[in-house]
Amino acid sequence: MGKKQNTEEEDGAARSKSKLSKAQILTIGVTIVVVFIGAGLTVLVREWYSPDLRYTVNPYYRLSNSVVASCYVKNFGHDPANEVRIDLAFSSQILDIQITPQSIGSIAEGGIGKNNAVVTVPVLVPRDDLTIFVSTETEQTDPFVKHIASKEVLGRTGAPTEWWAFMITALAGISFGIVTYRIIRKLRVALR
Repeated sequence: MGKKQNTEEEDGAARSKSKLSKAQILTIGVTIVVVFIGAGLTVLVREWYSPDLRYTVNPYYRLSNSVVASCYVKNFGHDPANEVRIDLAFSSQILDIQITPQSIGSIAEGGIGKNNAVVTVPVLVPRDDLTIFVSTETEQTDPFVKHIASKEVLGRTGAPTEWWAFMITALAGISFGIVTYRIIRKLRVALR
């Protein structure tokens, strides 16, 4: 009888310190991986099928009695950017303003004789671009591009992130996670 009680006590202690079975660990691991893959694919699809407005402000070009500023805007995304609005503001009057190609955009507000201009583009399709040239009397130190946005996204500076950069980052993160897990596992075994 004494042996039977010890066995029940040991079973109770074992249950209180129970570890996950291999099937449970596998289930948890697969669930976590599926969640991360699903979230990653959702982000990639959303990024892939959306407009990506990027702009570059070029250095001033000096003429004999004025300076010319220019702004290059391009849709790097895979979906059209609708109702694009580009707000420009200068410290001196605008002497001339040109949009290249002319068929893409128009000046909705401000312009020649004013200190600001608003350029609108009904649709900027993927890989399409435009350049705005503005002639003013003097250079200004603060940025003249105040705001670029479409109905879907805000304009940003810098080059877009390519798909391969996402993949390299994801693979590096997964590799780091695996290596860290193995190191921690070996340390636990060594410290027992």
